[in-house]
Amino acid sequence: MYTLVQPLIDFLAYLLAMLYEWTQDWGLALLLLTFGVRLLLVRFNLNAGRQQVRTAAAQPELAKLRDTHGSDLAELVRHTSEVNRKYGIRPLAPFAAALLQVPLLMAMYGLLLTHGSTMTTVLLPWMAGLGTADPLHLLPLAAGLLSAAAGLIPLADVPSLGSAFTGTGARLVLGSLLLLVPLAVTWTAPAAVALYWTAGSAFALLERLFYRTAPGRRLLHRGLPAAVRPLT
Repeated sequence: MYTLVQPLIDFLAYLLAMLYEWTQDWGLALLLLTFGVRLLLVRFNLNAGRQQVRTAAAQPELAKLRDTHGSDLAELVRHTSEVNRKYGIRPLAPFAAALLQVPLLMAMYGLLLTHGSTMTTVLLPWMAGLGTADPLHLLPLAAGLLSAAAGLIPLADVPSLGSAFTGTGARLVLGSLLLLVPLAVTWTAPAAVALYWTAGSAFALLERLFYRTAPGRRLLHRGLPAAVRPLT
């Protein structure tokens, strides 16, 4: 399964070993590597958030186009493309970014599943090492709760556009899924995987909270036409 990303796994293992030489603790080294990987993905998430902001800002114009050219598909497509260019909307950009992230995330899981058995840490004193499941299940619970908290906060604070999870009941369903999936994956997985998921979810939560601050909003709205750019 991980054959295609084996070179990347080897590179991450090399980085992890370097971090261990510096920290003398596999848990700390794994946390630093996780945050490093997440930092590499920040640009992708920022672009995804910007696409959400730009799509929301363009909705009034797109709605007018649907009213005006709804019966003429060719004209609707042409004018929609013009609006997309005006706002810098790239409909396929989020999917391309997600595809680019897959090899890196696969490599991280491959690394932890193959090397976790040799790792020990003072961060988890109730465990002998990171190669076995957490007997108290504290890490899976933390991973689930942090994943749910991060997932329920959109990257951009804009109205949901055609989302299936807009109502209170639907958001409860989404929150339950975001809680249960990490629990199911990490409950019996090596603690190294649970620690990685917990740290990654904590980073994602902090990232989304940053985009609620004035500097974060300015980053998200950069590149919008001045006429629709909010004052922050």
